[in-house]
Amino acid sequence: VTTIFGTGTVRLRRETSLAFTTAGRIARLSVNEGDRVAKGQLLAALDTTSVSAQLAAARAEQTRTAGELQRATALFDQGWVTKAYLENARAAHDSAIAATRVRQFATDTARIYAPGSGVVLARTAEPSQTVDAGTPVLVVGDESSGYVLRIPVPDRDAARLRAGAPAKVRIAALGDTAIDGAIVEIGGRADPVTGTFDVEIAVPATPGLRSGQVGTAELIVSDATGPASLLVPPAALFSP
Repeated sequence: VTTIFGTGTVRLRRETSLAFTTAGRIARLSVNEGDRVAKGQLLAALDTTSVSAQLAAARAEQTRTAGELQRATALFDQGWVTKAYLENARAAHDSAIAATRVRQFATDTARIYAPGSGVVLARTAEPSQTVDAGTPVLVVGDESSGYVLRIPVPDRDAARLRAGAPAKVRIAALGDTAIDGAIVEIGGRADPVTGTFDVEIAVPATPGLRSGQVGTAELIVSDATGPASLLVPPAALFSP
């Protein structure tokens, strides 16, 4: 039996970075770090003046091309225009429909809602700040996913660990009392810089437990490769 020691940080198992899908100026940020949020709660919103104007223009263009397509269809049926003219009108209308969908999507996603109940772990932007599409604005942790202690483990030790194996965890901020935990995940790929594998140990909900706290873990692994076995022929157990 070997004891593996490791030091790492506490994390919620599911921590999600939230961002807008389009660039713009932030008009509202309604939460701060540490705030608890409910699923569907409005967290942030962009100034929609520009995207709303673009949506209105796209809808107007869609209406115009729809009229052009209707006229082109009537003229084609009467033999006044070529099929190529009709196809061009149809393509222009299809393009206008696609542009309207894009602008509608930009309008619909100009707000960020909480994907689930949890806690705000980080707020990386401020109202009136202009952000690019995809730039993280908030990081929200899903408390229902539970807390884990994430520790780096050398490759030789990681190879001997198994999911479900028990562990003793101590969180410095909570005192010296050991907390019973269990391995829930072993990284499938080593860190390219350190060569270590991340091991996640589930930590039961404890008062005062927070993401970012430092903790240590003791992992007990067996040096044996498996239980010893003895093969016995059936004839040795049963007599005719």
